[in-house]
Amino acid sequence: MARVLNQPAHRMMLFTCLALIVFTGFTGCVSTLSTSNYGELEAKPETHGNKNNDMAIPANLDSIADGSWTLIRLYLGGKELSLAPGTPPTMAVNNKGKVSGLATVNRYFGQVTVEADGQLNWSGPLGATRMAGPKEQMEQEMSFLSALKRADRAFLHDGRLTLKNEEGSVILEFTH
Repeated sequence: MARVLNQPAHRMMLFTCLALIVFTGFTGCVSTLSTSNYGELEAKPETHGNKNNDMAIPANLDSIADGSWTLIRLYLGGKELSLAPGTPPTMAVNNKGKVSGLATVNRYFGQVTVEADGQLNWSGPLGATRMAGPKEQMEQEMSFLSALKRADRAFLHDGRLTLKNEEGSVILEFTH
């Protein structure tokens, strides 16, 4: 006995299935990303291209585990990405290193340790809910989660939190 779905419902179900397949494939990629130590990193303040050339200081867990951080700038592959209008990605870290937030459409969660020199060590993959959303927001979400997992250093400057990788090809800038 065949069941016939009406066209709009069938298209929505197909779109949802495709979005889940794409997102599932993405989360598989995210879970395989790991942060390596890149050898010994110097524990010296770094600048982040601000016009006053002021020094940023390495962040530690206590300095970032206070409330929610909102993404204001995202660089991936050395290029700044435009943020989609609507709900910006957020990140909250508690004093035990549990990370959670809104990736744009979906909620995410994970675990991180932050060394005194600002080095980030992610414990395992980031988990996330799996809702579909507008294409632009889903692309932003995938870029954000990929960049977040690749960040291995944290710095504070003028009330902003900057996460980056050693090469500088990934930079996430948050404000409180």
